[in-house]
Formats: sequence, C-alpha cells, structure tokens
Amino acid sequence: MKKIQFEKYITMLALLMVVSAFSVAANVDLALQDLKATQQPEAYSAVHLQFTVKNTGDEPVITRLQVQPFTPDNPEGLGIYDLLYLGGTGKLMDQVTVYKQDGTTRIETVKERQVLGKQVMTNGQDFKFSQFVDTIQLFPEEYVILNQEVHFRDAKAVTAGTHEVGLRFVGYQLKPNLGIYKEYRIGENPESNAENNEALVTITVNKRAPLVESAGYQLEGYGKLKDHEYYMHDYWEYHEAGKLCTTVEQKEICLLDKSDGINFQFTVNGQQAKLDWAGKLLQSAADIDLLSATVKWMLQNHTVIIDGVAIKVAADPGMLFTVVQ
Repeated sequence: MKKIQFEKYITMLALLMVVSAFSVAANVDLALQDLKATQQPEAYSAVHLQFTVKNTGDEPVITRLQVQPFTPDNPEGLGIYDLLYLGGTGKLMDQVTVYKQDGTTRIETVKERQVLGKQVMTNGQDFKFSQFVDTIQLFPEEYVILNQEVHFRDAKAVTAGTHEVGLRFVGYQLKPNLGIYKEYRIGENPESNAENNEALVTITVNKRAPLVESAGYQLEGYGKLKDHEYYMHDYWEYHEAGKLCTTVEQKEICLLDKSDGINFQFTVNGQQAKLDWAGKLLQSAADIDLLSATVKWMLQNHTVIIDGVAIKVAADPGMLFTVVQ
C-alpha cells in the first residue's frame, strides 16, 4: 500500500515539474533603445545614428548585430546593415564593449557559433535550419552601444525638411509578417516582445549649399572658374515645378527636368534654343561616360548661347555657364 502511495507521489511530482517547466518558459527579449540622430545631415548625405541594444529578457541571448533602417513611407525596410563588419571593408569586428547592470563593463569577443533557427514564409513554407554565424552573447540587463551611418536612399527622408526615420534591430529575429517572412529568427525561442525592436527619430534635412559656384571654384575636369563663369549643381531638392532655376547677373537660368525632343533642356529668361546635331546626339546618349573619348570631348566643349549666356550642355552632373560681357 505504501509502495503504491509512494509511486503516486512520484508521478504527481513529475507532473508538477513538467507543468512548472512549461509555466516558466524562457523569456527571450532584445530591445533597441535610445535611438538618436547625432548629426543633422544635408540632403542625400548619410544620417549618423546612435542606439543601444539591450537584453531585456531573463535568459542569455546569442545574437547577431544587424539593423534595418526604415521610414514611415517604407515600413518594410531599406536594406540590412551587419554591424559586426566595419563599413564596406568586410573586416570583422573582433570584440565589443558590453555594459552591465551594475555600471561596469566587460569585453565580449565576437564568435562564430552554430545557431538553430526557424523561418516561416508568407507562402506557408515552414522549416528549421542550422547555420554558423558571427555572434555575441548578452546576459540579462546587459547592453551594447552602437553607431551606424545610414543612407536613406529612395525615401522622402533624403529631401530637405523635417522627417521621421527609423531603425529596427533584426539580429535575432525579423519583425513578424515583414516582407516575404511571416517569421524568421536565429534562435529556438521567439522574442516575448516583438514591438520593442524598432524606434523612430526626427531629423532636419538641410538643402545642400551653395547651389551655384562662382569665380575661384575648382571644377573637376575643367579648372578654376573665372569671372562671370558659374557652375550650378543639379541638386534635386531645389527643383520646383519641373525645373531647377537660379538668377545671376539679372539672368534667370533654368534646367528643365524633361525634354520635348526639339529644344535644349535649359532656358535663359524663358528662352530656349533648338537642338542642333550635337544637341541631338547629346540627348540620345543615355550616359555620356559610355561615349568614346572623342565624342565625349566634342560634346563637353559644345557651347550654346541664349540671351547673352553661353552654356556648356554636357557639364554633367550640373550646368556650366558664362554670362557673356
């Protein structure tokens, strides 16, 4: 009788242990925090971002250090940056400084580890995988401070004005239902909070300046500009109503966004010049740099005069002109 009661006790204890194991599931969670834009960029230049990645769960986490920039207009992201590699050099960062809860630090060595991951495609394909990746390990409440320059290309954020730009930490898992993935992570357990991996920050983008260069400016491939010579950069943030305009020496000079196939793509005080044979050749060339050296030289030295302004049509990527005296 006692033996039967003892066996029942062991069985109940085992069940309780199983229930406890399920009720105290691993709480895996990483968070992107304290996102700051530490430089106010000019249009089309890189935005310098500083941020922290913290283990806010109660389990040690092995993770890559990868981030994904995004904007409200492009929520699916604008590429992925691997922070363990120094920008563009392919050189692996050997170690990172880890900050601990008590205010001290430790050095974490980057290691290649085998991780067990899972990916679920939006088409329903579901499979687990194993691969070797370069990672670091963060214990609960530990964090790293990171920096990254990001080019927000093909986004409204590159134009002049005030914009929101964002950064998303994707080193451990992607945001659910993002792009072609319904789920993707490099760990066995999903994060307990999938909403704290991204943040937005407001930046003020300034127009590039100056728009027009004058005497003394060293123009690559041409030399120093002389008196009454000017070079207008083709800066898209200055384009309005389909054209880019400036006024110098009482002359309004405009570069038009489109050509009608009959006139040159620029005006002086509202006047245009008809395309001659050189202009037609220029208009039909998709990329002047692909032309032969002779033809390229000929086009770059071809001048059109409109209302007292001599313009070199092939002064790419801007416009070189002289106000004739």
